[in-house]
Amino acid sequence: MSRGIILLGLIIMAASCGGNLSNEERKALHNEMNERAIKKISEESIFEKALDDGRTILSSLNSDSVALTEVVSACKCTVKRVNNVGEPDLNETQKSIWDAYKYVAAHPSQLGDNVQKDGEDLLYSAPIVEGDSLLGVWFISFSRKEIILSL
Repeated sequence: MSRGIILLGLIIMAASCGGNLSNEERKALHNEMNERAIKKISEESIFEKALDDGRTILSSLNSDSVALTEVVSACKCTVKRVNNVGEPDLNETQKSIWDAYKYVAAHPSQLGDNVQKDGEDLLYSAPIVEGDSLLGVWFISFSRKEIILSL
């Protein structure tokens, strides 16, 4: 008999804990579930997104109204400019890219921006060219995780 009372109590508790959600809560729950769903993202789309973000940041850096600190805080990235005058502390990937840009500097029309893996990060680089001379290189380092989450 005590088992019957316990079983009856459990049934009443389960029935009283009904999941009554409003339509707005139900929509929010479904949106959250869709956002957390596992998505397959190709390497190509990750690199394209980093290239697009790098170009966007570079264009905002070239405008006079935007400060470097504002851009860096907005994009959650690190931005570094390397000039011909001196080379700041560069990692191996940045040094090799800088050397490649200096090597090809004889043909500045062939210089272009690109994205490469840099450990766990993605490194966007773009030459700073004026006329026929290479003035420097922009390096923008993105967290791979942040790029994937923004897709």
